Amino acid sequence: KAKEIGDLVDLLLKPSPRRAEGIHQEQDLLIRAEPGTGKTWSIKQLTLKLANRLLETTGNEPVALVPVLITVQRLAVLMRGGKRPADGDLLRFYIEAEYSGDVQRMLLQAYELRALLPLIDGVDEGANLKQTIEDFIVKKLAPAGMRVVLTS
Repeated sequence: KAKEIGDLVDLLLKPSPRRAEGIHQEQDLLIRAEPGTGKTWSIKQLTLKLANRLLETTGNEPVALVPVLITVQRLAVLMRGGKRPADGDLLRFYIEAEYSGDVQRMLLQAYELRALLPLIDGVDEGANLKQTIEDFIVKKLAPAGMRVVLTS
Protein backbone atom coordinates (compact mmCIF):
# COMPACT_ATOMS: atom_id res chain seq x y z
CA LYS A 1 0.00 0.00 0.00
CA ALA A 2 1.12 3.52 -0.76
CA LYS A 3 1.54 5.70 2.29
CA GLU A 4 2.54 8.86 0.43
CA ILE A 5 2.64 10.29 -3.09
CA GLY A 6 6.25 9.20 -3.61
CA ASP A 7 5.18 5.57 -3.20
CA LEU A 8 2.68 6.03 -6.02
CA VAL A 9 5.44 7.40 -8.24
CA ASP A 10 7.46 4.24 -7.65
CA LEU A 11 4.45 2.09 -8.49
CA LEU A 12 3.60 4.00 -11.68
CA LEU A 13 7.20 4.03 -12.92
CA LYS A 14 7.84 0.37 -12.26
CA PRO A 15 9.52 -1.02 -15.40
CA SER A 16 7.17 -2.56 -17.90
CA PRO A 17 9.22 -4.02 -20.77
CA ARG A 18 6.14 -4.82 -22.87
CA ARG A 19 4.43 -1.43 -22.36
CA ALA A 20 4.78 -0.54 -26.05
CA GLU A 21 2.66 -3.61 -26.75
CA GLY A 22 0.04 -2.42 -24.26
CA ILE A 23 0.86 -5.06 -21.67
CA HIS A 24 1.28 -4.05 -18.02
CA GLN A 25 1.24 -5.85 -14.74
CA GLU A 26 0.11 -2.71 -12.92
CA GLN A 27 -3.52 -1.70 -12.57
CA ASP A 28 -5.13 1.70 -12.88
CA LEU A 29 -5.03 3.89 -9.79
CA LEU A 30 -8.12 5.53 -8.31
CA ILE A 31 -7.80 8.20 -5.64
CA ARG A 32 -11.24 8.45 -4.06
CA ALA A 33 -12.26 10.72 -1.21
CA GLU A 34 -14.86 13.24 -0.11
CA PRO A 35 -14.88 16.79 -1.52
CA GLY A 36 -12.29 19.11 0.01
CA THR A 37 -9.92 16.36 1.13
CA GLY A 38 -7.07 17.26 -1.24
CA LYS A 39 -7.55 15.00 -4.25
CA THR A 40 -6.72 17.76 -6.74
CA TRP A 41 -3.69 18.83 -4.74
CA SER A 42 -2.57 15.20 -4.51
CA ILE A 43 -2.87 14.54 -8.25
CA LYS A 44 -0.99 17.76 -9.03
CA GLN A 45 1.78 16.70 -6.64
CA LEU A 46 1.83 13.25 -8.23
CA THR A 47 2.11 14.78 -11.71
CA LEU A 48 4.99 17.00 -10.60
CA LYS A 49 6.82 14.16 -8.84
CA LEU A 50 6.38 11.88 -11.86
CA ALA A 51 7.73 14.54 -14.23
CA ASN A 52 10.70 15.28 -11.97
CA ARG A 53 11.55 11.60 -11.55
CA LEU A 54 11.32 11.04 -15.31
CA LEU A 55 13.69 13.97 -15.88
CA GLU A 56 16.19 12.53 -13.40
CA THR A 57 16.23 9.00 -14.77
CA THR A 58 16.95 7.67 -18.20
CA GLY A 59 15.36 4.29 -17.52
CA ASN A 60 15.78 1.06 -19.42
CA GLU A 61 12.56 1.36 -21.38
CA PRO A 62 12.75 2.22 -25.08
CA VAL A 63 9.97 4.80 -24.75
CA ALA A 64 9.74 7.14 -21.76
CA LEU A 65 6.43 7.67 -20.02
CA VAL A 66 4.83 11.08 -20.50
CA PRO A 67 2.50 12.23 -17.70
CA VAL A 68 -0.32 14.59 -18.64
CA LEU A 69 -2.80 16.13 -16.19
CA ILE A 70 -6.37 16.31 -17.47
CA THR A 71 -9.09 18.07 -15.53
CA VAL A 72 -12.58 16.72 -16.11
CA GLN A 73 -14.03 20.20 -15.62
CA ARG A 74 -11.98 21.47 -18.58
CA LEU A 75 -12.82 18.40 -20.66
CA ALA A 76 -16.52 18.96 -19.94
CA VAL A 77 -16.24 22.62 -21.03
CA LEU A 78 -14.58 21.53 -24.29
CA MET A 79 -17.24 18.90 -24.91
CA ARG A 80 -20.09 21.32 -24.24
CA GLY A 81 -18.57 24.17 -26.24
CA GLY A 82 -17.45 22.46 -29.38
CA LYS A 83 -17.35 19.34 -31.40
CA ARG A 84 -17.39 16.00 -29.70
CA PRO A 85 -15.09 13.34 -31.10
CA ALA A 86 -16.93 11.11 -33.57
CA ASP A 87 -14.84 8.12 -32.49
CA GLY A 88 -15.39 8.82 -28.77
CA ASP A 89 -11.65 9.26 -28.12
CA LEU A 90 -11.83 11.89 -25.39
CA LEU A 91 -8.10 11.81 -24.67
CA ARG A 92 -7.13 12.59 -28.27
CA PHE A 93 -9.89 15.23 -28.34
CA TYR A 94 -8.51 16.88 -25.18
CA ILE A 95 -4.91 16.88 -26.44
CA GLU A 96 -5.89 18.33 -29.82
CA ALA A 97 -8.02 21.04 -28.15
CA GLU A 98 -5.58 22.03 -25.40
CA TYR A 99 -2.17 21.73 -27.02
CA SER A 100 -0.57 22.72 -30.30
CA GLY A 101 2.66 22.36 -32.23
CA ASP A 102 5.46 20.16 -30.93
CA VAL A 103 3.81 19.56 -27.56
CA GLN A 104 0.63 18.29 -29.20
CA ARG A 105 2.60 16.03 -31.56
CA MET A 106 4.68 14.65 -28.68
CA LEU A 107 1.59 13.90 -26.56
CA LEU A 108 -0.21 12.25 -29.48
CA GLN A 109 2.86 10.15 -30.27
CA ALA A 110 3.15 9.09 -26.63
CA TYR A 111 -0.54 8.19 -26.72
CA GLU A 112 -0.08 6.05 -29.82
CA LEU A 113 2.90 4.30 -28.20
CA ARG A 114 0.90 3.73 -24.99
CA ALA A 115 3.52 5.76 -23.17
CA LEU A 116 1.13 8.53 -22.16
CA LEU A 117 0.26 8.46 -18.48
CA PRO A 118 -3.02 10.36 -18.11
CA LEU A 119 -3.78 11.70 -14.65
CA ILE A 120 -7.48 12.53 -14.77
CA ASP A 121 -8.75 14.79 -12.00
CA GLY A 122 -12.36 15.08 -10.93
CA VAL A 123 -14.21 12.26 -12.65
CA ASP A 124 -17.09 12.95 -10.28
CA GLU A 125 -17.26 16.56 -11.55
CA GLY A 126 -18.35 15.69 -15.08
CA ALA A 127 -22.04 16.46 -14.38
CA ASN A 128 -24.16 15.23 -17.30
CA LEU A 129 -21.00 14.03 -19.11
CA LYS A 130 -19.81 11.88 -16.21
CA GLN A 131 -21.09 8.60 -17.70
CA THR A 132 -19.50 9.35 -21.10
CA ILE A 133 -16.16 10.08 -19.42
CA GLU A 134 -16.35 7.01 -17.17
CA ASP A 135 -17.23 4.78 -20.15
CA PHE A 136 -14.25 6.12 -22.09
CA ILE A 137 -11.89 5.40 -19.19
CA VAL A 138 -13.26 1.92 -18.45
CA LYS A 139 -13.96 0.73 -22.00
CA LYS A 140 -11.15 2.40 -23.98
CA LEU A 141 -8.22 3.57 -21.85
CA ALA A 142 -7.98 0.69 -19.40
CA PRO A 143 -8.18 -2.09 -22.03
CA ALA A 144 -5.59 -0.25 -24.16
CA GLY A 145 -2.93 -1.13 -21.57
CA MET A 146 -2.24 2.42 -20.44
CA ARG A 147 -1.48 3.34 -16.87
CA VAL A 148 -4.20 5.74 -15.72
CA VAL A 149 -4.62 7.70 -12.49
CA LEU A 150 -8.07 9.04 -11.56
CA THR A 151 -9.51 11.13 -8.77
CA SER A 152 -13.16 11.02 -7.83
